[in-house]
Amino acid sequence: MGTPLHVLIVEDSEDDAVLLISELRRGGYEPTLERVDTPEAMNAALGGQTWDIVLCDYAMPRFSMPAALTIVQEKGLDIPFIIVSGAIGEEAAVAAVRAGANDYVMKGNLARLVPVIERELSEGEIRRERNRMKQALVESEEKLRAVFEAIPEGVTTTDIEGNIRQLNDAVICMHRYDRKEELIGRSAFELISPIDHAKAMENMKKTLEEGSSGLIEYTLVTKDGKEFDAELSAALVSDESGNPAGFVAVTRDITERKKAEEALQQSEYNYRVLFDSVIDGLAVVDAETMKIVLCNEHAAQTYGFDSVEAAIGVNPLDYIHPDDKERVLRIIVQDMFEKDLRQINEFRMITNDGEERWISAVGTRIKYQGKLAGLASFRDITDRKRAEEETEKIAAQLLQAQKMEAIGSLAGGIAHDFNNLITTIQGYAHMAMMEIEEADALYLYLKRIDAASSRAAKLTRQLLLFSRKNPMEVTSLNINETVEDLLKMLKRLIGEDIAINTYLEPDIFTVRADAGNIDQVIMNLAVNARDAMPEGGKLTITTENVTLSEEQCTTIPEAQPGKYACLSVADTGVGIEKEIIEYIFEPFFSTKEPGEGTGLGLSVVYGIAKQHGGWINVYSEPGQGSTSRKAGSQY
Repeated sequence: MGTPLHVLIVEDSEDDAVLLISELRRGGYEPTLERVDTPEAMNAALGGQTWDIVLCDYAMPRFSMPAALTIVQEKGLDIPFIIVSGAIGEEAAVAAVRAGANDYVMKGNLARLVPVIERELSEGEIRRERNRMKQALVESEEKLRAVFEAIPEGVTTTDIEGNIRQLNDAVICMHRYDRKEELIGRSAFELISPIDHAKAMENMKKTLEEGSSGLIEYTLVTKDGKEFDAELSAALVSDESGNPAGFVAVTRDITERKKAEEALQQSEYNYRVLFDSVIDGLAVVDAETMKIVLCNEHAAQTYGFDSVEAAIGVNPLDYIHPDDKERVLRIIVQDMFEKDLRQINEFRMITNDGEERWISAVGTRIKYQGKLAGLASFRDITDRKRAEEETEKIAAQLLQAQKMEAIGSLAGGIAHDFNNLITTIQGYAHMAMMEIEEADALYLYLKRIDAASSRAAKLTRQLLLFSRKNPMEVTSLNINETVEDLLKMLKRLIGEDIAINTYLEPDIFTVRADAGNIDQVIMNLAVNARDAMPEGGKLTITTENVTLSEEQCTTIPEAQPGKYACLSVADTGVGIEKEIIEYIFEPFFSTKEPGEGTGLGLSVVYGIAKQHGGWINVYSEPGQGSTSRKAGSQY
């Protein structure tokens, strides 16, 4: 089967058309054809389908070759047009070829027809392919031009010397020119600030050697000489032979970005100055690792570190007091990270150097470097806490002193009136006893009344001692001698199962005191110590000189600055509970069983100490024994 061929025959002779078809078939083609002989028929045929070739007679009654060629040309069709004529002259043939016909074949020499057709079909295909390539190139160039102009960055091409060949509108806008023609042919160095010419030349050499420059910042200039910041990257362009032909540069105006960077840097600087200048500790804790990722100097110092770097990476929970850790962890996880509650909390911390400190802190949930974190602001309130404790202590001491003063006044008033009644009772009892014989039954009753009155009088004297209303006989006294004089009596009083040790200051201060009252103090303290050691133990009596400053007086209740002779009585007994120490000097307060004491022993000691311008303190812990310390002013 032959090669398909669509043939449009412009011929008025059907016989000649048959001859042409026969020749084509001999040449290996299987033609599909249509014969026309008028302009109307030809227009209709060309509009009806696509043709591979046109075979046209030169002269016809109702049509002609020039008219047919004109129709094909006007339609813009690229179809090989071959003249097949029996009587065309050479001049006419040449004129026809010049007019656009591809070739001509004489009807008497149809052997040329097939070779001419094959040549024209081949050249036509080549021509059409060339036209397609040209069209594709035009379209590609148009797309490239559209992209070239649409790019927001400035694009400039130069020759190998740096002279501008092409540039897009972004370059014109960036450098404030009106037209591209103002820059075409000029050196690209004119667009760069003189301060960067040397850098530009160096990078031009680098691009020539390496093929690209990388991204570099330059200071560029506008048409009116104003400078602006830009980023520029350049690449080498080679010709078809691979030789360097020029450069292409892409420029981006970074003025606004530079301003934003400078503003950000200033903001970060201001933030850092503020962060470091705050008197409170500030720390950022990562929510996942619970480690410090950022902190200021005050925070590092609060944790006991010498530098911020040393504090970075530590877990703040490791420094919370064990008794407060669970509460603080709950505050961090629930209140700060989950609920974002901003509440002030106080807790204790164990610093890096082992010191216990009180901290007041408040935290808030933040984002740090894209991750959930907590910002904690905290302050060392140890001094405040100590001051509060001292204030509470002083307030308690004042309240206790006022209470003791009130009790003393009440006890003193009652004791004074009661003592008058006891004296009357004793007087009348003695007078009655003088009026009757001892054998009389009433004498025994009167004697018991007298004994009970004596015990009541003794109790009254103790109350008067506590209330400091009992008259004193003040003399110069060496308390060491008083202790030594009482030792034999004390040994008999407290029993053999308790050892007595004394440590007496050789140069003890002389004091002004009532000797009987001091004896009473030592006896009462020794008896209390004995009762605290039912299974035996050790009693230690110590004397020492003490000089107190105003600062030292703040730690000793009721003490005043000055020189004191101090007497201490210590035992190894059961000790006293902390909760009851504040009540032991109150009249009739006792830890003994009912009937085993009056509860006035320590009250009397307290009253004597106050009456002598001194004080008394008790130091005790359960199971650790007790120490009672009394001080009297130097003479």
